[in-house]
Amino acid sequence: MIFIPRIAILWFVSAGLAAPAQAFFDFADKSQAPTPAAVDTVGLFTQIGSGTASKIAGYGKDVPLGLAVEMLASGWTLVDADGNAAGIKVSWDPNGTWLDQLRGISNKHRLRTLVNWSDKKIYVGNASETTSDKLAALAEEHRRQAFEATPQGRRLRALAARNPALTTAPPAGYRAYAFKPGLLSTAVAQILKEEMDLDLVWDAPPHVVKHEFTVYAKDCLGAVQEAFQAYRNAGVVLTADVKANGVVVVTRGGYQAKKVEPQQ
Repeated sequence: MIFIPRIAILWFVSAGLAAPAQAFFDFADKSQAPTPAAVDTVGLFTQIGSGTASKIAGYGKDVPLGLAVEMLASGWTLVDADGNAAGIKVSWDPNGTWLDQLRGISNKHRLRTLVNWSDKKIYVGNASETTSDKLAALAEEHRRQAFEATPQGRRLRALAARNPALTTAPPAGYRAYAFKPGLLSTAVAQILKEEMDLDLVWDAPPHVVKHEFTVYAKDCLGAVQEAFQAYRNAGVVLTADVKANGVVVVTRGGYQAKKVEPQQ
């Protein structure tokens, strides 16, 4: 399925089309939305996504929660949702993983906690003052800010400044892939080579991207399929077939090439 900012307008020109084809994407239909990261909530404790937590090797006593997170969960950051949780004194023992101990701390001190594996941040707040929705909204805001600091995010933010209907944040677990003006085969070859070291054989007419556009996908193969969906909406069926020898062959329905050469 394709995920492109709502109401984005993509123009394409190809040898097989008599005139430029205009494709509009509006995914109000939630059945086309990407599958979000798994959310697991038990009591006050929520995890978004999953991962492996390291085991604890020692004891801790009356350590401020902010410092405890630094000591127990290397590489993770504590986000204090209401400004009152980071200084709470907590203790732990060498039983289980830091995630197990954090869950126990959450229950003992009545802290609503959200562990987000995608950005390695732990969002906490007093259970009497902080709701699960508040933590989720805070996590989403942090994710959006982090994405907007990337080159893709800056590009989409510039587009959004010209068209408020566009969204600038990709769905969780998805990456942004930009297809720049020029031959579609060149853009596809570059994406496949850079990410998975796959070679491309373009057994289809030359298709030209007139204006840059961005798609969201979990990997480069998904990005290629998303881009091809735009052509499918315009009546051009492009198919990518991944061969066992690490070559991706792209064909177009009803087209027979005279000579097939790898795209350089």
